[in-house]
Amino acid sequence: MILTSLLDNKQYFWIKVPRTATISYKNFFSKYYHSENITCLQHDPAKGKLHMHYTYNALCELYNTSLPGITVVRHPLARFVSGLHMIKLLTSETECPHDQKTFSKLDISFLDNTTTLIDYLKTFFGKNCHPSAKLPDMFLTQEERFIKSFFEPQMTYVYHPKVKWFWYENINEFNAWISTTLGYDTTQIERENQSRKHLLEHLDFSNSEFIKHVELMFYDDYKVFNYQFQYLT
Repeated sequence: MILTSLLDNKQYFWIKVPRTATISYKNFFSKYYHSENITCLQHDPAKGKLHMHYTYNALCELYNTSLPGITVVRHPLARFVSGLHMIKLLTSETECPHDQKTFSKLDISFLDNTTTLIDYLKTFFGKNCHPSAKLPDMFLTQEERFIKSFFEPQMTYVYHPKVKWFWYENINEFNAWISTTLGYDTTQIERENQSRKHLLEHLDFSNSEFIKHVELMFYDDYKVFNYQFQYLT
């Protein structure tokens, strides 16, 4: 998605890293994206696909141009746990959004308890989410974005010298950039997704073995975005 400043007409790629409040910001940016007063209303190859998660390089190819990029990154552990909650939501017959029912038949037995989750991660994922064995059949039958949204490192999306990143944990800095650089009214940002922690309250996400493996999976994310390890060094 291209964002155009109301102050000086400069344009920026917004790189949507999954599980970083992208739905809320997409809805917010769309209010300006469709404004008749700014240039991003012009033909856009991504129009109609604004929910998709593109890497910075993919955006350059899609738009056939190279713009500075902005994004938000999140603590790898919190982001991954959020992804697990979303997997549970997508596979829930009672709570899954109606337009996402295609996920309802996935086998998520690895979420039965903390031990099965840890064993699953050890079996299928190593450092930086590189699969250490054949991926489970459920991944082979799903859209590519399913794997990317929950298991791909943030590095994949935003590792480029032209990309400026903000911490999800200090989202006010991102909002301040939006206000001072783009001239958008950030008081209009609305939260879209509410917490659904009850879906996986039977899992112990403070378990040391679980945390150590998540740190291994997302090792580069921890290092590049300056997040502190609990167990790895």
